[in-house]
Amino acid sequence: MSHEPTDKDWANAKWVCRLSDDEVRMAKELGFKPWSLTKSIPSPHQRWKLPVSDWIRAEWAKRHPGPDFAQGYSVDPVELAVSNRSSAHLREQDQLALRKQARYREAAERIGYVASQVEWIDRLELFGSVAESLPRDKPRFRWRDARFPLHEVANINLAVWVTDLSQLDVLRHLISDLLQLMSIEKPMEPGVPHYAIDLFIMQAHDSHYRYRYRGRLCHYGKCPRMDKEACLTPGCGAQPFLLQLKNFEFNYLKVFDRNAVVLFDRESVGWVEKPQYPPQAETRLKIRPVSDED
Repeated sequence: MSHEPTDKDWANAKWVCRLSDDEVRMAKELGFKPWSLTKSIPSPHQRWKLPVSDWIRAEWAKRHPGPDFAQGYSVDPVELAVSNRSSAHLREQDQLALRKQARYREAAERIGYVASQVEWIDRLELFGSVAESLPRDKPRFRWRDARFPLHEVANINLAVWVTDLSQLDVLRHLISDLLQLMSIEKPMEPGVPHYAIDLFIMQAHDSHYRYRYRGRLCHYGKCPRMDKEACLTPGCGAQPFLLQLKNFEFNYLKVFDRNAVVLFDRESVGWVEKPQYPPQAETRLKIRPVSDED
Protein backbone atom coordinates (compact mmCIF):
# COMPACT_ATOMS: atom_id res chain seq x y z
CA MET A 1 0.00 0.00 0.00
CA SER A 2 1.34 3.39 -0.98
CA HIS A 3 -1.34 5.70 0.39
CA GLU A 4 -1.08 7.45 3.72
CA PRO A 5 -2.86 5.63 6.56
CA THR A 6 -6.22 7.05 7.55
CA ASP A 7 -7.94 7.12 10.94
CA LYS A 8 -10.02 4.15 9.79
CA ASP A 9 -6.84 2.17 9.04
CA TRP A 10 -5.48 2.89 12.51
CA ALA A 11 -8.81 2.03 14.15
CA ASN A 12 -8.84 -1.31 12.34
CA ALA A 13 -5.23 -2.05 13.34
CA LYS A 14 -6.02 -1.12 16.95
CA TRP A 15 -8.93 -3.56 17.02
CA VAL A 16 -7.24 -6.43 15.18
CA CYS A 17 -3.93 -6.17 17.07
CA ARG A 18 -5.62 -5.36 20.42
CA LEU A 19 -3.63 -2.20 21.01
CA SER A 20 -4.15 0.54 23.56
CA ASP A 21 -4.19 4.26 22.73
CA ASP A 22 -0.63 4.63 24.03
CA GLU A 23 0.60 1.78 21.83
CA VAL A 24 -1.05 3.32 18.75
CA ARG A 25 0.72 6.59 19.55
CA MET A 26 4.05 4.75 19.93
CA ALA A 27 3.56 2.95 16.62
CA LYS A 28 2.89 6.23 14.82
CA GLU A 29 5.98 7.88 16.30
CA LEU A 30 8.09 4.84 15.41
CA GLY A 31 6.98 5.17 11.79
CA PHE A 32 4.98 1.95 11.62
CA LYS A 33 2.06 1.59 9.23
CA PRO A 34 -1.24 0.04 10.37
CA TRP A 35 -1.15 -2.67 7.72
CA SER A 36 2.38 -3.66 8.73
CA LEU A 37 1.14 -4.19 12.28
CA THR A 38 -1.70 -6.49 11.20
CA LYS A 39 0.74 -8.53 9.13
CA SER A 40 2.99 -8.91 12.19
CA ILE A 41 0.39 -10.75 14.28
CA PRO A 42 2.05 -14.06 15.30
CA SER A 43 0.42 -17.24 14.09
CA PRO A 44 -0.11 -20.23 16.42
CA HIS A 45 3.09 -21.75 15.01
CA GLN A 46 5.19 -18.66 15.79
CA ARG A 47 5.45 -19.12 19.55
CA TRP A 48 8.80 -17.33 19.49
CA LYS A 49 7.17 -14.14 18.23
CA LEU A 50 5.93 -11.42 20.59
CA PRO A 51 2.39 -10.07 20.37
CA VAL A 52 2.20 -6.82 18.41
CA SER A 53 1.56 -4.73 21.54
CA ASP A 54 4.68 -6.08 23.28
CA TRP A 55 6.75 -5.71 20.11
CA ILE A 56 5.80 -2.02 19.83
CA ARG A 57 6.73 -1.40 23.47
CA ALA A 58 10.02 -3.24 23.02
CA GLU A 59 10.96 -1.11 19.99
CA TRP A 60 9.90 2.01 21.88
CA ALA A 61 12.14 1.03 24.82
CA LYS A 62 15.09 0.55 22.47
CA ARG A 63 14.74 4.04 20.96
CA HIS A 64 13.78 5.79 24.21
CA PRO A 65 16.08 4.32 26.87
CA GLY A 66 15.21 5.15 30.45
CA PRO A 67 17.44 5.82 33.46
CA ASP A 68 18.37 2.13 33.79
CA PHE A 69 20.00 2.27 30.36
CA ALA A 70 21.79 5.54 31.14
CA GLN A 71 23.34 4.04 34.28
CA GLY A 72 24.71 1.10 32.30
CA TYR A 73 22.43 -1.56 33.72
CA SER A 74 21.87 -4.58 31.52
CA VAL A 75 18.09 -4.45 31.09
CA ASP A 76 16.39 -6.41 28.33
CA PRO A 77 14.10 -3.92 26.51
CA VAL A 78 11.62 -6.71 25.71
CA GLU A 79 11.38 -7.70 29.37
CA LEU A 80 11.04 -4.03 30.31
CA ALA A 81 8.25 -3.54 27.77
CA VAL A 82 6.24 -6.51 29.04
CA SER A 83 6.77 -5.70 32.71
CA ASN A 84 5.55 -2.12 32.19
CA ARG A 85 2.11 -3.04 30.94
CA SER A 86 -0.30 -0.57 32.44
CA SER A 87 -3.43 -1.53 34.34
CA ALA A 88 -5.49 0.53 31.91
CA HIS A 89 -4.14 -1.51 28.99
CA LEU A 90 -4.99 -4.79 30.73
CA ARG A 91 -8.50 -3.58 31.53
CA GLU A 92 -8.98 -2.68 27.88
CA GLN A 93 -7.83 -6.13 26.76
CA ASP A 94 -10.16 -7.76 29.30
CA GLN A 95 -13.09 -5.69 28.05
CA LEU A 96 -12.39 -6.74 24.47
CA ALA A 97 -12.35 -10.42 25.45
CA LEU A 98 -15.58 -10.10 27.47
CA ARG A 99 -17.22 -8.13 24.66
CA LYS A 100 -16.43 -10.86 22.16
CA GLN A 101 -17.68 -13.54 24.54
CA ALA A 102 -20.94 -11.63 25.05
CA ARG A 103 -21.38 -11.33 21.28
CA TYR A 104 -20.80 -15.05 20.81
CA ARG A 105 -23.26 -15.81 23.59
CA GLU A 106 -25.85 -13.63 21.88
CA ALA A 107 -25.34 -15.60 18.65
CA ALA A 108 -25.75 -18.90 20.50
CA GLU A 109 -28.95 -17.71 22.20
CA ARG A 110 -30.44 -16.60 18.90
CA ILE A 111 -29.56 -19.95 17.36
CA GLY A 112 -31.45 -21.46 20.29
CA TYR A 113 -34.52 -19.46 19.34
CA VAL A 114 -34.22 -20.63 15.71
CA ALA A 115 -33.95 -24.22 16.95
CA SER A 116 -37.18 -23.82 18.92
CA GLN A 117 -39.06 -22.91 15.73
CA VAL A 118 -38.33 -26.15 13.85
CA GLU A 119 -39.85 -29.47 14.81
CA TRP A 120 -36.85 -31.66 13.97
CA ILE A 121 -34.60 -30.22 16.74
CA ASP A 122 -35.15 -31.50 20.27
CA ARG A 123 -32.36 -29.83 22.24
CA LEU A 124 -29.53 -27.30 21.93
CA GLU A 125 -26.71 -26.93 24.42
CA LEU A 126 -23.77 -24.52 24.66
CA PHE A 127 -20.47 -25.68 26.12
CA GLY A 128 -16.82 -24.66 26.09
CA SER A 129 -15.16 -21.29 26.71
CA VAL A 130 -18.17 -19.25 25.53
CA ALA A 131 -20.33 -20.76 28.28
CA GLU A 132 -17.68 -20.60 31.01
CA SER A 133 -15.93 -17.94 33.03
CA LEU A 134 -12.87 -16.74 31.11
CA PRO A 135 -9.53 -17.63 32.72
CA ARG A 136 -6.35 -15.64 32.39
CA ASP A 137 -4.02 -16.63 29.59
CA LYS A 138 -0.95 -18.47 30.78
CA PRO A 139 2.32 -16.72 29.93
CA ARG A 140 4.66 -18.20 27.35
CA PHE A 141 7.68 -16.87 29.23
CA ARG A 142 8.40 -16.01 32.87
CA TRP A 143 8.47 -12.23 32.59
CA ARG A 144 9.13 -10.33 35.80
CA ASP A 145 5.97 -8.72 37.29
CA ALA A 146 3.96 -9.49 34.16
CA ARG A 147 0.16 -9.74 34.07
CA PHE A 148 -1.80 -11.22 31.20
CA PRO A 149 -5.29 -10.56 29.83
CA LEU A 150 -8.31 -12.85 29.83
CA HIS A 151 -8.45 -15.74 27.41
CA GLU A 152 -10.10 -14.84 24.11
CA VAL A 153 -12.81 -17.23 22.89
CA ALA A 154 -12.37 -18.73 19.44
CA ASN A 155 -15.36 -20.94 18.68
CA ILE A 156 -19.00 -21.39 19.69
CA ASN A 157 -19.42 -25.05 20.63
CA LEU A 158 -23.04 -26.16 20.30
CA ALA A 159 -24.47 -29.65 20.68
CA VAL A 160 -27.76 -30.05 18.82
CA TRP A 161 -30.08 -33.05 19.05
CA VAL A 162 -31.88 -33.61 15.74
CA THR A 163 -34.47 -36.18 14.69
CA ASP A 164 -34.05 -35.78 10.92
CA LEU A 165 -30.52 -35.66 9.49
CA SER A 166 -31.84 -34.76 6.04
CA GLN A 167 -32.53 -31.21 7.30
CA LEU A 168 -28.88 -30.30 7.89
CA ASP A 169 -28.70 -28.13 4.76
CA VAL A 170 -31.74 -26.20 6.01
CA LEU A 171 -30.05 -25.74 9.39
CA ARG A 172 -26.91 -24.46 7.66
CA HIS A 173 -28.90 -21.84 5.76
CA LEU A 174 -30.80 -20.78 8.90
CA ILE A 175 -27.57 -20.14 10.80
CA SER A 176 -26.00 -18.30 7.85
CA ASP A 177 -29.03 -15.99 7.51
CA LEU A 178 -29.02 -15.35 11.26
CA LEU A 179 -25.35 -14.32 11.31
CA GLN A 180 -25.90 -11.96 8.37
CA LEU A 181 -28.85 -10.40 10.19
CA MET A 182 -26.74 -9.88 13.33
CA SER A 183 -24.02 -8.11 11.34
CA ILE A 184 -26.62 -5.78 9.80
CA GLU A 185 -28.31 -5.00 13.12
CA LYS A 186 -25.08 -4.15 14.96
CA PRO A 187 -22.36 -3.38 12.41
CA MET A 188 -20.01 -1.87 15.02
CA GLU A 189 -20.05 -4.98 17.24
CA PRO A 190 -17.58 -7.85 16.77
CA GLY A 191 -18.67 -10.08 13.92
CA VAL A 192 -19.48 -13.77 14.27
CA PRO A 193 -18.10 -15.68 11.25
CA HIS A 194 -19.81 -18.88 10.21
CA TYR A 195 -16.63 -20.90 10.68
CA ALA A 196 -16.55 -19.90 14.38
CA ILE A 197 -19.64 -22.04 15.03
CA ASP A 198 -18.91 -25.72 15.72
CA LEU A 199 -22.24 -27.54 15.64
CA PHE A 200 -21.96 -31.08 17.00
CA ILE A 201 -24.84 -33.14 15.61
CA MET A 202 -26.45 -35.60 18.02
CA GLN A 203 -29.14 -37.91 16.66
CA ALA A 204 -32.03 -37.96 19.12
CA HIS A 205 -33.75 -41.26 19.88
CA ASP A 206 -31.34 -43.39 17.87
CA SER A 207 -32.31 -47.04 17.49
CA HIS A 208 -29.43 -48.19 19.73
CA TYR A 209 -28.67 -45.11 21.85
CA ARG A 210 -30.87 -42.33 23.17
CA TYR A 211 -28.28 -39.75 22.10
CA ARG A 212 -25.56 -40.54 19.62
CA TYR A 213 -22.90 -38.27 18.13
CA ARG A 214 -23.05 -38.38 14.34
CA GLY A 215 -20.67 -35.61 13.17
CA ARG A 216 -20.38 -31.84 12.74
CA LEU A 217 -22.37 -29.50 10.56
CA CYS A 218 -20.45 -28.75 7.37
CA HIS A 219 -20.33 -25.12 6.21
CA TYR A 220 -19.35 -25.75 2.58
CA GLY A 221 -21.80 -24.65 -0.10
CA LYS A 222 -22.25 -28.13 -1.50
CA CYS A 223 -21.61 -31.66 -0.28
CA PRO A 224 -19.30 -33.30 -1.00
CA ARG A 225 -16.55 -30.93 -2.15
CA MET A 226 -13.93 -33.20 -3.66
CA ASP A 227 -11.45 -30.31 -3.94
CA LYS A 228 -11.36 -30.04 -0.14
CA GLU A 229 -9.09 -32.29 1.89
CA ALA A 230 -11.63 -32.55 4.72
CA CYS A 231 -14.15 -34.15 2.33
CA LEU A 232 -11.76 -37.05 1.63
CA THR A 233 -12.19 -38.45 5.16
CA PRO A 234 -13.89 -41.85 5.06
CA GLY A 235 -17.62 -41.48 5.78
CA CYS A 236 -17.65 -37.72 5.20
CA GLY A 237 -20.49 -36.82 2.82
CA ALA A 238 -22.33 -40.12 3.20
CA GLN A 239 -24.99 -38.03 4.90
CA PRO A 240 -25.05 -34.63 3.13
CA PHE A 241 -23.51 -31.78 5.15
CA LEU A 242 -22.47 -34.10 7.98
CA LEU A 243 -18.75 -33.51 8.45
CA GLN A 244 -16.51 -36.31 9.70
CA LEU A 245 -13.05 -35.52 11.09
CA LYS A 246 -10.21 -37.99 10.96
CA ASN A 247 -9.19 -39.50 14.33
CA PHE A 248 -11.77 -37.38 16.20
CA GLU A 249 -13.70 -38.82 19.13
CA PHE A 250 -16.48 -36.80 20.70
CA ASN A 251 -16.24 -36.37 24.47
CA TYR A 252 -19.75 -36.96 25.80
CA LEU A 253 -18.72 -35.56 29.19
CA LYS A 254 -18.60 -32.09 27.62
CA VAL A 255 -22.38 -31.92 27.21
CA PHE A 256 -22.88 -33.13 30.79
CA ASP A 257 -20.41 -30.64 32.27
CA ARG A 258 -21.74 -28.40 35.04
CA ASN A 259 -20.76 -25.30 33.03
CA ALA A 260 -22.72 -26.39 29.95
CA VAL A 261 -25.77 -24.17 29.31
CA VAL A 262 -29.07 -25.47 27.91
CA LEU A 263 -30.48 -23.03 25.34
CA PHE A 264 -33.46 -25.10 24.21
CA ASP A 265 -35.10 -28.35 25.33
CA ARG A 266 -38.40 -29.33 23.80
CA GLU A 267 -39.29 -31.87 26.49
CA SER A 268 -38.64 -29.70 29.56
CA VAL A 269 -37.88 -25.96 29.59
CA GLY A 270 -38.46 -25.06 25.94
CA TRP A 271 -36.53 -22.04 24.68
CA VAL A 272 -34.45 -20.39 27.42
CA GLU A 273 -34.68 -16.65 26.76
CA LYS A 274 -32.18 -15.63 29.46
CA PRO A 275 -29.69 -18.45 30.14
CA GLN A 276 -27.81 -18.44 33.43
CA TYR A 277 -24.05 -18.27 32.88
CA PRO A 278 -21.44 -18.68 35.62
CA PRO A 279 -20.20 -15.30 36.93
CA GLN A 280 -16.91 -14.02 35.61
CA ALA A 281 -14.23 -14.76 38.18
CA GLU A 282 -11.79 -11.98 39.09
CA THR A 283 -8.61 -13.96 38.48
CA ARG A 284 -5.08 -12.71 38.85
CA LEU A 285 -1.99 -14.39 37.56
CA LYS A 286 0.85 -14.58 40.07
CA ILE A 287 4.30 -15.05 38.59
CA ARG A 288 7.36 -15.91 40.60
CA PRO A 289 10.08 -13.28 40.08
CA VAL A 290 13.00 -14.50 38.00
CA SER A 291 16.05 -15.04 40.13
CA ASP A 292 19.71 -15.25 39.16
CA GLU A 293 19.58 -19.04 39.59
CA ASP A 294 16.98 -19.47 36.78
